[in-house]
Amino acid sequence: MLFLGLQLAAQDDVDFYQLGGQLASEGRFEEAILNFEKELEKEPGNYFAWFNKALCESYLGRNRESISDFSKAIELNPEYHKAYLNRALVKKDIADYEGALLDVNKCLGIVSDYPEGLFHRGVLNEYLMKYEEACEDLTRAKHLGVEIRDQMIETACSEERASNYANILKLKDQADDKTYGYSGENPVKVGTGLFGGPSNQRAYLNLLRDSQGMPVTYERTGSCCDYKSENGLFGIAKTDEYEVTYLNKKGKKKKVKLYISFYDFEDPKVPVGFRTIED
Repeated sequence: MLFLGLQLAAQDDVDFYQLGGQLASEGRFEEAILNFEKELEKEPGNYFAWFNKALCESYLGRNRESISDFSKAIELNPEYHKAYLNRALVKKDIADYEGALLDVNKCLGIVSDYPEGLFHRGVLNEYLMKYEEACEDLTRAKHLGVEIRDQMIETACSEERASNYANILKLKDQADDKTYGYSGENPVKVGTGLFGGPSNQRAYLNLLRDSQGMPVTYERTGSCCDYKSENGLFGIAKTDEYEVTYLNKKGKKKKVKLYISFYDFEDPKVPVGFRTIED
């Protein structure tokens, strides 16, 4: 995602918008947000500032604030296609795949051959098991210059696609085994998706919610804990270890480790202590 430059009128005081953009380009997102907020105090109709503030928030994992600010940018300029696309990417990160697809369709309704829009719509169609649409979008995106591995397109366009990969769109059951997901010997088994095993691990974690119904954040911290698997090397597979951060019932930030394997697939469940998206 790129931060957009905007030529503002000459000012005697500090140009908070330009300073925010500079800080964002350096990865100093907290400081950038503060400067975009100061710019918006002066110019609340500056949709670029709302957009770039939302981008910074998305990089920091502040999904709710990011969606709200992308929406404000869209309210101010309903034809700004990049705001729809980036709002879609945040919705995808919190597993709102249908909502994300609606936003990408709005983006492409404004700019029909927007390469990045076609790519991400192809990815979303793949998640939603709309294979023909995914094949068409990814093929068009590659033709328009998006760097996509041929294997990815071949996989998306394969008639056997549905039987070879697991798509994790929702979690149906709550685990009653307290070791499920909390032990390397009893990992969550998510299988392999179009973009490899880690993509399914992320899809699973994006579906988890804490006791307050809020998305969790997570970071892979390593791998461990061999277990027997026909799909592992010499019959042995490893699990990946993720540190998951969430809020407890009192609103305090807590961390726990979850163990997830992509070597095998069993309908993934919600670990004890967590929730998932409500239907």
